[in-house]
Parts: sequence; C-alpha cells; structure tokens
Amino acid sequence: MGRNCQRRPGEARGPGRPSELALAGLVLAALCVGLGCQQLPLGVWPFGAGTVEGRVVGDAPEEGAWVVVYLEGSLGRSWRRSSTASLHGGTGGFSPPLLAVAVGQTVEVANGDAIHHRFFSSSRPNDFELPTLVGGERLQVAFEHPGAVRVYCSLHPDESGTIFVAPSRFFATVRAPGRYSIQNVPPGRYALHTWSEGPAAATLEITVQSGTSAFVELPLGEARP
Repeated sequence: MGRNCQRRPGEARGPGRPSELALAGLVLAALCVGLGCQQLPLGVWPFGAGTVEGRVVGDAPEEGAWVVVYLEGSLGRSWRRSSTASLHGGTGGFSPPLLAVAVGQTVEVANGDAIHHRFFSSSRPNDFELPTLVGGERLQVAFEHPGAVRVYCSLHPDESGTIFVAPSRFFATVRAPGRYSIQNVPPGRYALHTWSEGPAAATLEITVQSGTSAFVELPLGEARP
C-alpha cells in the first residue's frame, strides 16, 4: 500500500479576554441572523469576499471536454477543502472521469464492481498503489501536491481516470465551452488558470475586489496578462 494511503477515517486556542469573546459572540449572532442560522462550510470567507465567474471558450481538446478553472496566489493552506471526494472505479472506467480536488484533500477510491480491482498511479509526487479491492471496498488517498494524477487499474489496463489537484480550494469544473463560477474568494491578485487533457490552456492575471463579481472569459490555447 502506498505511503499516503490510509484505511477508513477515522491548534486549539484558549479562551480570549471577555471583551474578545463578547465581540466574537456579536459577530456570530449577526452572521447567524443574516444566514438564517445556517452553519457556514469550513473555509468560507463571509466578509468582503468576491466572485470570479465567466466562460471557457476557444479550442477545447474535444467538444464537451471537462476543464478545471482554478486560482493560484496567496491563499494559504487554511483555504484547502476539508471534505472527502469520491472516485469510483470499475469495468466501465472511472466516475467521474476527471475529479478535481484541492491540495491536502482526501479522495476515497472505491471499487464499484463485483469483481476485483487494483488501482494505482505513477504520477509523482502524488503516486500511490492500493491493494486489491473487492466489490464495494474503498480506501482513502491524501494528495499533498498540485498537478494531474493519472489513475489506472493493474488488473484491467483499459481502465483509466484523472484526478487534478488544484493549489487551492478555489476551483470549478466546466464542460467547454461553458460557464464557471468560483465564489467566496478573498480580495487580492491571483493567477487564473485552466487545465484539461491536451495542450490547450489559458492563464490570466486578475484582481478580486471585496463584494464584487469579476466576469472573466478564458480563451483556451492563449496566455496573456
């Protein structure tokens, strides 16, 4: 079993001064009222965030191909996704065929068949090798480095899939040509990238402002400031 594989799942801060606790309570109460007392997902930036949205156009590798749109910049490790993503393998291939996750995110790789499968990847430094999985069995793999991860089955050479590890939790997947939306982005300057199978890609430098929505058209196959 690969060193970054693990079986099923299994800095605290002390209390502040009374004035700090009171202020935090007021902020949380106001937030609760504004959101209908719904809990925010981990990593959401509710104050002063912006949105990056637009369209992916141009020469996609093929019509309807999946493209990952993602931000790169000073976002920090605290902005990585905490939830576990799922990748199901079987005789029909992998579902989804392209899975996008963030650096530090865990992927649960499952055998969706009644027959045995043995999934692996040689994509360094995110390479891994799972033991043979019987029908319905699943194992977890953590990905700590950005980049594309090609996944195969050593028992069935025709089965393949791709995991793309984005450098931050701010990404979206879209069928090209099509629309994308990345929400709750902290204000700042970022590089906006696309990734897909094949050479076509786009890179743009953008600025996200507090409380605004930036519409960005991404032409595949081009790179411009």
